[in-house]
Amino acid sequence: MIGMNLSEMMLMAQARDWAISGRARQVRISAGLTQQQVGDHCKVTATAVSHWESATRTPRGRPALRWAHLLDSLAARTDQAATA
Repeated sequence: MIGMNLSEMMLMAQARDWAISGRARQVRISAGLTQQQVGDHCKVTATAVSHWESATRTPRGRPALRWAHLLDSLAARTDQAATA
């Protein structure tokens, strides 16, 4: 994606790895969010989120970056709560 910095590219790569491993779905569920809520945040459909989480489609563009940031934020909160 044009205009993306290195940290954003790394964040998106992490989100794609998490989709393949199942961690993306696990993080969403642990946060108590539905695919619809994630889709609303990313400005895509719940079906798109389902495809991303099952790694049958690769997220692209701004929605992908929104998803990567959301996953990173949710994972940080989940990890923080687990260590508290």
